[in-house]
Amino acid sequence: MNSRELALTGGLTKGTKIFDADGILVPVEEMKAGTHVMSDDGSLSKVIAVHRSTGDVVNLTQDTFQYAHLLNEDRDPPWGLVQLKCSKLQRLQFRTFQKIKKYTKHSLKKIIVEAFQLCDQTIENGKVVKMVKMTSKRFSVDDEPTTIQNYIDSVKVECGFIDWECELDNLKFLSKDCRTATRVLLSPLPLEKSVLQPWLETHFNRKVSLKQLKAMAWLLGFWIGDGYRRGAMFTLHLADRDVNRNLQRNAELWGMKLRIAPRCSGNKFKADGYLHTFDGAVRNWNAHNPLTEVLEGLEFYENGYKNNRKKIPTFMRLEQRVVRETFMAGLIDADASVIVKNHTIRVKLPTVHESIRNGIFWITRSLGLNISIYFHHSRNSPNGDRKNDSWIFHILGGTNLEVLFSILSKCSSEKNKTPLIEYISAQHRRIDGDDHFGLSDNDSNDFSESKDEERDNSNVQHSAAIFSSGAISCLDGSDEEAQTEELEVEEVGIDEEEEEEEEEEGEEEEEEAEKGAEVLHPAMIRFSISSTDREEIYGLVLSADSRQTLVTDNYVICSYTGISTNVNMPNANFERLCFSCHKDTKDQWYRIPWDNTNPERVCSTCYSNYFESKTRCSDCSTIYGKVSMRQKVRSENKKSHTLSGGTSVEGYGCDKCDGIIIQFEEPNKKVNKRDEHRKGVCHFCSSKESGCWRKVPWEDGSEWCSVCRSRYHSTATICTNEACRKIPFKAEFDRMEVIEAKEGRYKCLKCGSIAQKNLEKQCRVLKQLVKRRGNCYSCGKTNSNKWTRLPWDKNAAGEICCHCYHLLRTHKGRCLNPECRKIFSKAEMIKIRKLRSISGPSPGCPQCRPCIKCKGMTTII
Repeated sequence: MNSRELALTGGLTKGTKIFDADGILVPVEEMKAGTHVMSDDGSLSKVIAVHRSTGDVVNLTQDTFQYAHLLNEDRDPPWGLVQLKCSKLQRLQFRTFQKIKKYTKHSLKKIIVEAFQLCDQTIENGKVVKMVKMTSKRFSVDDEPTTIQNYIDSVKVECGFIDWECELDNLKFLSKDCRTATRVLLSPLPLEKSVLQPWLETHFNRKVSLKQLKAMAWLLGFWIGDGYRRGAMFTLHLADRDVNRNLQRNAELWGMKLRIAPRCSGNKFKADGYLHTFDGAVRNWNAHNPLTEVLEGLEFYENGYKNNRKKIPTFMRLEQRVVRETFMAGLIDADASVIVKNHTIRVKLPTVHESIRNGIFWITRSLGLNISIYFHHSRNSPNGDRKNDSWIFHILGGTNLEVLFSILSKCSSEKNKTPLIEYISAQHRRIDGDDHFGLSDNDSNDFSESKDEERDNSNVQHSAAIFSSGAISCLDGSDEEAQTEELEVEEVGIDEEEEEEEEEEGEEEEEEAEKGAEVLHPAMIRFSISSTDREEIYGLVLSADSRQTLVTDNYVICSYTGISTNVNMPNANFERLCFSCHKDTKDQWYRIPWDNTNPERVCSTCYSNYFESKTRCSDCSTIYGKVSMRQKVRSENKKSHTLSGGTSVEGYGCDKCDGIIIQFEEPNKKVNKRDEHRKGVCHFCSSKESGCWRKVPWEDGSEWCSVCRSRYHSTATICTNEACRKIPFKAEFDRMEVIEAKEGRYKCLKCGSIAQKNLEKQCRVLKQLVKRRGNCYSCGKTNSNKWTRLPWDKNAAGEICCHCYHLLRTHKGRCLNPECRKIFSKAEMIKIRKLRSISGPSPGCPQCRPCIKCKGMTTII
């Protein structure tokens, strides 16, 4: 291995294991040039170099809903989470659910279509990378619906999600919605390395058919679930007649005979099943027994010897797919239950053995199935029994729903083929175990894979239809009578009809084997990323003619590792500047509003200024705010300018260049005619342009601009000199010399003449400047800045003060007695609601609460 310190674009930390060409997990630090690794599609990639370096490392962790270990330090952390420690520049495979949204913006008369798409994006270090982002396109409300639908069809991706590749460090540039919809991909193991069939053919010295192979795989899975460690012995339930028949059929394919012995306990359905072989008339158990020999020979015991703990050997994760599926079918027949919940098919499989737990996890992951693991801590049951730690697997199809169907089709139990359908109301539609709080003994390692599957109903809609139409297997009274008769029979036989069914099933299995297996698709999980210190990383450089991917022991798909060059290294001198003000700011960046295709960005200040004023320079693209444009309108004159295309326009000059400031109006925007930016003459300041002209209330035929009108609303003062007629604003009015305060005479700051303050002239804000005494309909005579007509009868002559109006709008409670007419406050409303109801004012309101003052009818129900 080359030990030189190199700058690598990716890499894995020491101790991370990788699948090699034979499916064996090898630590990354032990990999050598010339070896081959397994890619995500099952092909082999040659390692041409192994480099070692030091770089920034991040932790990728699968998200979970488990929190009991956070509240109790004695609890173990979640088991089975996908965790990967690698360089922050490591490239991984991701999948994003495509979101397409169409809505109408009535103010613009536009139909906007937003969609997640894979596009080029310039990040802060100057690199252009492929990332998923939200794109939008606007259509007019007058456009044909087919045009909009054609655009939606053009951006819509197949299967509803986008597969893409990205460095972990670049995920921070994703928007919040994109990051929420993004999952990391886990590779199934498409590489098949047969172990069971060659061992059977070698050990028994005969050809093993597909039917016999599947029979042995089912027996092994059923023994892992319900078998005894002593050998070919099982725990049976006499009510599971279909399972017992399948156990006998599979045993007879290997020369064994099933004997069922009922137990002497109080439960009449419990029994033990023994698989015997015969030497003439002599019946043997565990002697020359094919199942026992396979269990010992392939180390389904921990030490390879009988009576030791059961385990699932590691070769099962790379076995033939038909063996893995049939093995899981036997295990499901033994211990699992299958249900349809929230339109999602799931298999619930419990275990208390760590070795079996690990095997179930390997096999299900190798088949690309989704897993949610629920952990139950050791505890005492209500009847006093001690229960050990247990793990409950919830296995879901995910993107490989056909694999789950194939497993269930190989089950013998009819209740697994036609599972129970559970309907849950919307308010209880939560992930199982999500209601297990930290104080409970039950805790859930819910990896949210079940939530993802429930969200993607497109993958399971046809499954819900299949299973909803199936009948649920049950036992009626006649079946129970038949079962009690079978209890007296020690041996169970198969009639001729069952033998014919078995032959038909054998023919179907041969046809199924000829069709071949479906392609396994990657699974996906939610994840989070956290930064750590700098560590030593190892990068594998793969040959260019290969897939250039590798699979870790957590089934995460990692892309190739490269050496940093001038092409793929970030530009250290890159500096992002605002396209308008050319300032370096760390604020949020936005696209250029008038050109979404331009890769440049504008700062948040310029972005907000543009949407306020809709103005920018035609040459340097400097954006002017609303205040800056108002100053230019009052102090400068327009000038003509010729654009680059030869078009001549008029506007105000730019302060930074010789360009012209152009203004963009929103199309189809409704503007009041008197608010149009037009030419005129202000009666007071002689301004010739304004965005809002109004008639002077006391001067017929005269107009004033928005600035003068706003100033008068504040000061109500006008210079009496006809040549001046200046209206001061608030700060100027405070500096004016007082001549006669009682008569409202002040000295004008502009010409020195007398400025008169007159509050009696008709103006919109005169009522706000002085209080007026009046008779309130509710509280009587009082002073108020604002008087309002009765809200419930605006044609009446009465008025209410601003205080009563506020109470009425806030609490909506008043007395209907014409002699009382009280409007209630918040405290009074609370007291009234505690009183007993009385008869209401109308048939539509038969009851109401009494008034706290006069005990009359009110509007309070």
